[in-house]
Amino acid sequence: QMELTPGVSSGDYNYYQVVNATLRAALLSSAERRKHMQESQFAVLQQAQDQAQAYKQPNEQLQQLYVVRTQRQREALDDAPLKTLYYCGFGITIRERCGEQLGSHVWDGSVRMCNHLAKKFPYSSFNGRSVIELGAGCGLTGIVIKKLAPEANVTLTDLDTLLPMLQHNVALNDITPGPSFQIAELDWNKLDEWKGRTYDYIVACDVVYNASLFPSLIRTIVALSSFHTTLLLSYQKRHGSEGEFFELVSKYYETVTLHRERAPKKIFRP
Repeated sequence: QMELTPGVSSGDYNYYQVVNATLRAALLSSAERRKHMQESQFAVLQQAQDQAQAYKQPNEQLQQLYVVRTQRQREALDDAPLKTLYYCGFGITIRERCGEQLGSHVWDGSVRMCNHLAKKFPYSSFNGRSVIELGAGCGLTGIVIKKLAPEANVTLTDLDTLLPMLQHNVALNDITPGPSFQIAELDWNKLDEWKGRTYDYIVACDVVYNASLFPSLIRTIVALSSFHTTLLLSYQKRHGSEGEFFELVSKYYETVTLHRERAPKKIFRP
């Protein structure tokens, strides 16, 4: 962790870190491993049961409004601005809608993750492996991974309201969804449908900006992990609560900082 110099505004120091984490299987006894997994599975099951009870009688009016909003979002995509970024000779075209949901932006953590993967990470290691991105948003990182490692099995996930833009950007980059490239809804508080699925790599960019989401995010990461899973995480250091996330996740992962850089004063938008 890097502390800010006293008297200097935090706005002048935006640090980005790409963190590689591997499960602490070697450090935990078999009894401890079973305890951690049992606690995680119980918490996930309890959360799923609570959600099922809460949504037993859905509000039809809200459902109708959601359908109308989703249709308007699809119609507005053609008017959204286009961005093109280049990684290892691949031009990646992305649409983003500024002023909409947080996930409809291309955030700097995603840009820096892609830079790191293309320049410093042995991305060929993705080939033949399963990769899931949490909070994929506009889809930049997942699309770049598929372009760099065509034989990777990639799954991009986000809330259902963001899936139209995600699907649109995937199509813009000539990627056809199928067995090796999937787009799916994943609400971190509704994990019942994901029970039993684990991945070789979990990728997440700029998802630790809100401390209230840490418990559900960590439950999701643990539920999708095996003892061979690698977590690749990039984030912008904004207000210090990121340390709380790493303190919580350290129960399950050993973390190593792979890259750190200072952001320009004018936030870069690709």
